[in-house]
Amino acid sequence: MALQGTRTIKRSTTAMNSPMAVVTGAAPSDTSSHTFRAERGGYGRPRSRQSSRRATIYRQINEVLSRGVDGSPGGQPHVGNSSTRNNLKQFSKVGHEDAKTWMERRLAGMKNGVPVAEAAVLSREWASSADADTLRGMDPGIADIEAANLAKQYARWHVQRIGHMEQTRPDGVFRIMGGQINSASSSEVRARKTSDIIRLINDWEIQGGCLSEVGIDWITYRPSANLASWFRLELPDIRSHTAHNKHEQGIAHHQPGGTATIACKELVRYVKNKGDDFRGLGRWCSTLMYADKNHRFRIVLAYNVGRQAPRGDSTIFQQQLRYIQNHHLSTTPRRLFMIDFLAMLQAWRQQGDRLLIFMDMNEHILNGPLARRMARMGLEEATHKNWGSLEPHTYVGGKEPIDAVFHSPDLDVTATMQL
Repeated sequence: MALQGTRTIKRSTTAMNSPMAVVTGAAPSDTSSHTFRAERGGYGRPRSRQSSRRATIYRQINEVLSRGVDGSPGGQPHVGNSSTRNNLKQFSKVGHEDAKTWMERRLAGMKNGVPVAEAAVLSREWASSADADTLRGMDPGIADIEAANLAKQYARWHVQRIGHMEQTRPDGVFRIMGGQINSASSSEVRARKTSDIIRLINDWEIQGGCLSEVGIDWITYRPSANLASWFRLELPDIRSHTAHNKHEQGIAHHQPGGTATIACKELVRYVKNKGDDFRGLGRWCSTLMYADKNHRFRIVLAYNVGRQAPRGDSTIFQQQLRYIQNHHLSTTPRRLFMIDFLAMLQAWRQQGDRLLIFMDMNEHILNGPLARRMARMGLEEATHKNWGSLEPHTYVGGKEPIDAVFHSPDLDVTATMQL
């Protein structure tokens, strides 16, 4: 998403009224597809019949993918008459699982950003990779079923941008991005996600950002192996600030939760101070920037836990619940966050900070309890102005917008875009 507004960082000699832009989210990268080849075994059909069968499967998958991805009518799988549908229940278990595995491999590639135009290529690869034994035992309707499921998942992962921002950054503009990276504790995942973030920074000329759920226990790394070190080869002029749960640390590199801010390129020179969640739970972090103390700008990343307690002892919810129990507090993680964060917002506003807040609210960003209280404080939500008549669901498995960008009224936002 991108926001563009009046820059609040001003030099002490000359006041600069320049727009600021904020980009949040992550556009899918143009990753190339990889062909999965099944080992051939057995004697199978004569080659001509195998080729014919593959061609049939390819046409079925390609047709359903095209309908489902394009959103045109007829996106549901066609499985023939009632007799055919009943026969689908009798397909070989092995054949179905193989089909599902191949489809999931293709979907995994799509999550990394394979363009819609390559859907036909993917289906052709899937059909050509099937071995003779699988083709012999697989009911033809499976291709339709799995292709329709694949197209449905593809449509959930690949949505249109909301809002508009010119890719070329105007002179005097700061652009700041924000998003949820859902952990980067393993080296392989970290490399891929870092590469995507660097690509966004370069493509959209971004100078700062906010990241939630980094998933790192920073105490287990040496001080030089900080968040900024992930980007320094490509972005030498960068500074970072991170926050995590300091009450349960030193166990493993991975720790669910955590927040971070980064400043790079032209924005680095304005970084003055950093702030953490005062309870040491890593629920938010902030970076204060200014050239003149009378014009203070603070960027904030905050994460509010969900409404339901997830399973597992290491989840963010359980971490905060243990803190509450250990400190004999009579509250819940969500209520504690609301009380603490609203108090922090008031303190920042009283000292004159102009705020830009990226938040994973895990509630409706306009109608939720926390959102309503922030609105009563005079904070404005920037992204909903581009929704139109249909609210987006900003979590792929959700039903409502839960990722918000709030700002104080003295910070002018002129453009927003969700990628």
